Amino acid sequence: MDSLITEIRFALRHLARSPSFSILVILTLALGIRMALGADASEVRRMVVRHGLAPVGIGIVIGVAGAAAAAQTLRGLLYNVQPLDPVTLVVVPTLIVAAALVASLIPAVRASRVEPSDVLRGD
Repeated sequence: MDSLITEIRFALRHLARSPSFSILVILTLALGIRMALGADASEVRRMVVRHGLAPVGIGIVIGVAGAAAAAQTLRGLLYNVQPLDPVTLVVVPTLIVAAALVASLIPAVRASRVEPSDVLRGD
């Protein structure tokens, strides 16, 4: 029992010192377990990309709605561009989604290459 309490204290200290690393270790373990239970690489890639693009989609919806709401206020500050320029409202979100897709594909491919036995063993 004393050993368990010592391990829990160590884990909490480690989590407090570097939460991002601790979260990374937990997510890697979760992906390893998922793959050990039968998920194939494409499912893992899809899951990681979906989790990466979800906040981007929410941000784009809020941003376009905010731009539409502030269009009349910004009319005097714009030069040779309409406040609700359709090209701008399509191109900018498309570029943001493309950048987010590339940024989430890199860890998705790395996550799909994880060997479940190595993750579960703790190597």
